[in-house]
Amino acid sequence: MRLQEQMENGNWVDAESRRERYIQMAIDYAREHGENTDIEARLAAGEEVRIIPNYWYAVIRETQKAQKPEKIETVLCDCGHRVRRESVMNTSTGTSCPDCYDRMSY
Repeated sequence: MRLQEQMENGNWVDAESRRERYIQMAIDYAREHGENTDIEARLAAGEEVRIIPNYWYAVIRETQKAQKPEKIETVLCDCGHRVRRESVMNTSTGTSCPDCYDRMSY
């Protein structure tokens, strides 16, 4: 089992090197909120455990294997910049990145 943390973008990344720190943070959070403080058991049961308040993504979990990093598909726009496929914008003079959109939209 490997510990993972959730990033702001929703992806999960390996956090095994910070295990002790995150377990302690989860215990502290659980105590403050009257939850079960047996974090290791909760993680082993497949539960996602919160480590700090106010951030939806501030959780940890156990996983059977390391997740493959998400492949990011990029496209070369007519403006000359390479951006993620979902960020490409269509203008009257071709495709552009968000930074060049105003310049290329005559």
